[in-house]
Amino acid sequence: MNPFNWINDPFLRSLSEREKISFQDRVSDWGLDNHEFWARVDNWFNNFDAEGEKKVALKIFSQLDYYSPSRFNGRIKQLTQSVERHLYRLGRTQDDVVLVTPEGAADSADRHAYDVVKEWRILRNQVVSIDQLDARKFRNPIFVVFNDTHGSGNQFLRDIWSKLGEYGEHSIYVLAISIAEEALQSFRQNAPNVHVIPHIHVDSARTQFNAAEFAVIEEIGRRVYPPHPLGYGATALNVAYYFQCPNNTLPVVWADGDNNLSQGSAYPWNPLFPYNTKPKREEKARGTGVRNADRKKLEITGGQWHNNGQKGSLEGVKLSTMPDRVKAETSTSGISDNKERTATYRYRISLLDFNGSIINPSGLIQMLNDRQGYFQFSLQEFDEKFLPLESKVEIYGDSYFDVTSLRSHFFSSLDSNPVDASVCLSKLPLAFDLGEGIAYNYFSGPSPVDKRFLFVSIDKLDEFSTEAAISLDEAIAYIVASQLAVYFTENGYHREIEGCPMDFCERRDDMIKGLRVRRFCRSCRAVMGEGSLLDALTKIVGP
Repeated sequence: MNPFNWINDPFLRSLSEREKISFQDRVSDWGLDNHEFWARVDNWFNNFDAEGEKKVALKIFSQLDYYSPSRFNGRIKQLTQSVERHLYRLGRTQDDVVLVTPEGAADSADRHAYDVVKEWRILRNQVVSIDQLDARKFRNPIFVVFNDTHGSGNQFLRDIWSKLGEYGEHSIYVLAISIAEEALQSFRQNAPNVHVIPHIHVDSARTQFNAAEFAVIEEIGRRVYPPHPLGYGATALNVAYYFQCPNNTLPVVWADGDNNLSQGSAYPWNPLFPYNTKPKREEKARGTGVRNADRKKLEITGGQWHNNGQKGSLEGVKLSTMPDRVKAETSTSGISDNKERTATYRYRISLLDFNGSIINPSGLIQMLNDRQGYFQFSLQEFDEKFLPLESKVEIYGDSYFDVTSLRSHFFSSLDSNPVDASVCLSKLPLAFDLGEGIAYNYFSGPSPVDKRFLFVSIDKLDEFSTEAAISLDEAIAYIVASQLAVYFTENGYHREIEGCPMDFCERRDDMIKGLRVRRFCRSCRAVMGEGSLLDALTKIVGP
């Protein structure tokens, strides 16, 4: 298969065979070697008119620092290990960590706080929004602030540093995937004792291009986005992530003819990696939802969701398993409201029952706990006033529970019961507003705001469990186990119908086979590895 057969841009088609191989290898290394991305590449090169501009575009492409999911998560692990080494030298532990997230849920720092939490296995009451900081009291905390990118550094200094400074700079750790030279200089000048990891800035277009090439980039940038031709803060970064492109990157990379609006109009442009502004709710509701004849499935290319839950990684991708260690649950010096307790299990999982989904809540909890001792399940109470009115949406006359309608205030309302993950059960099938359209008719999936909240629909499970000759509680446990497998191992769903909890299930009734078999397939067991986690999940699923 030669992807250049799909390309229309004459400049790309005219590249030498050696250049084409190098180009294709780069796309393959990014994990984006698919028809949709090659079409995006073709459209992006078509933005540039003159041959000289296209040559500069080719160099932008070849120098762009792209983070795939595996590379991004690997870098988070490296950054957290750097902090752990600091803590070790100070005689402190990760139990002393307080992870600070920005106010609201639109910031990417809030989006990826989950990844840091998952790496460290810290408790929920160790995660504090900056707007809630005044309401909490800490004794000798270690504050960790994570963001994927720091461009100018102004956001951290304005929103975070101003409220954390009273605890002392030495107790603050700023982690980032990419730090611009401008941000690093600002941190050193205004907060010299804050621990910035890494303390080396990334390259920018200023260092990647010669003066003539940079002048072409700036000239095109003035056409594309006059207020910030080199990106916000004029940092001229050339970096992108699998979930979006930061606005500190060159706008010629991320402008989409909408996010580059200036003085009432936007220069028409096709993005290579778009920068996603926070959409308004009304705009998202008009997205292009897709429904086939029997509502079996929605496919959004490059999306995060599948009908049976999180996309995760597909077949052929080997993922690391969860570290086999017991989570610390003793009192800490940083969190004042942590009570000393003895750990008889490794992880605490709460169940939230939306709209009376569970017929016998106590019976379900008892069954889950009786089957294994690795997880401790409990029923968590919550105030339904925190559920937004728009959580129930109508699509083609049918009702769905819109998981993405639950914003940060809902999750913060549950902070009083710190657990490692919460499973939220709904009678309605699930919907997720992805910005490009509404994905609906899903069995399960995590919240994109706080991925420790795992959503499970019991829609049609009574029918399926009857057909499989098992109880409804056993069917619920089956889906709960699949989401716990995704959460704790990053193992994803596979397209083969193996009678495995990780079956993709393009047809909803494909799950009946799994409910009859109720065991993880060989490939999923291999990914999870032999150990107490696999043993516990197997017992939750099995008869």
